[in-house]
Amino acid sequence: YDERSGIITKPRVLFEGSDQVRGVVSDVAVDIEGKLWVPHYGGGAVVRYEPSDGKVLQIVRIPTLLCSSIAFGGPYLKQLFVVTASEAVNVNREYYAGSLFVMEDVGVRGAVIRRYNPKDLEEMKEVEDSKSYKAEEGFH
Repeated sequence: YDERSGIITKPRVLFEGSDQVRGVVSDVAVDIEGKLWVPHYGGGAVVRYEPSDGKVLQIVRIPTLLCSSIAFGGPYLKQLFVVTASEAVNVNREYYAGSLFVMEDVGVRGAVIRRYNPKDLEEMKEVEDSKSYKAEEGFH
């Protein structure tokens, strides 16, 4: 990852999808502990993963197979929103396909995600430089 340009270099596999849940990984949300919340499209579940080793920490079953997107929101980012798809399914059998599910409390808040801005990085470095300068001068 190049901090200045924001370009991702040297890509690697972060984790393999769980063999405990069918379907394919379709999105990701990050909580304040740095864990990944991943809907499994075709698997009817959202899985919370440990990103360092891919370990499954939690499985939340959703009453339809096509879990397509996920996001934290609401007050203090305590709610987890799961969007499901309805294409290519029998809606008589998949009654909740195409629904939005809101989980009021999954035990952890979502992380605040910011859009990449190179100026933010420059400002952070300027602040760090000024702190170290002040520390050398005896100011805290």
